[in-house]
Amino acid sequence: MVNTGEATLPELAALSYMSEDSAGCAYGMTSMRYPIGLKTYNTAALREVYVDIDETFRKVPELAGSFFLLEGYSTQGVKAVEEASTAVPHRCDEILVTSYVQYKPNVAIDWVAQEFGSRLRKYLLEGSDDPQHLRAYVNYAHGTESLQEMYGWEEWRLEKLKSLKAKWDPENRMRYYAPIA
Repeated sequence: MVNTGEATLPELAALSYMSEDSAGCAYGMTSMRYPIGLKTYNTAALREVYVDIDETFRKVPELAGSFFLLEGYSTQGVKAVEEASTAVPHRCDEILVTSYVQYKPNVAIDWVAQEFGSRLRKYLLEGSDDPQHLRAYVNYAHGTESLQEMYGWEEWRLEKLKSLKAKWDPENRMRYYAPIA
C-alpha cells in the first residue's frame, strides 16, 4: 500500500497505524517496534527483510499480524535549520523504517518474536550507509537501544539534551520512556 499527500497529525497517526483505533495500538496485543533511520533504500537489504518475513510467517503464523512501515517525509524544513542549533538527532535520515512485530500474548513465542524484529532491523543496518551506528527514532524505540542510538551519536548533542532536560524537567517527571537522564 502506498499513501502520498498531506495529512494532519491525527490523520498521520491513522495512516501509519498508530492511532488509538488502528492495528499498532490494538488492545491486548504484544507489540514491539524495531525502528531504523536510513538515508537511502538498500534493495538487497529490503529483499532480505521480505524473504525473512515470508519465511517467519510461514513457520510462526501467530506473527502474521505484524507489519513493516517504510515512512518517508519531507525533510526540507529540517535541512533548512543549522544542525548544530538543535538537539534533534538523525537529521540526515530520509527514511524511517519500522518492523512492527505484533501478536496475541504468548510466552512460548516471545523470544522468537524478539529475535525476528531484531533480525529485520539488523539486515537494514548492515545494508545502511553507516552499519556501525544504529539511528532509531525514539518514539518507536523498542527499549533496548542505547542513548546514542536514540538521541544521536554526537557527544555535544547528548549534553545539550541533558541540559535541556534539567532546565525544563528539574523534578524528572518525564523519566519513564527512553529517559535521557
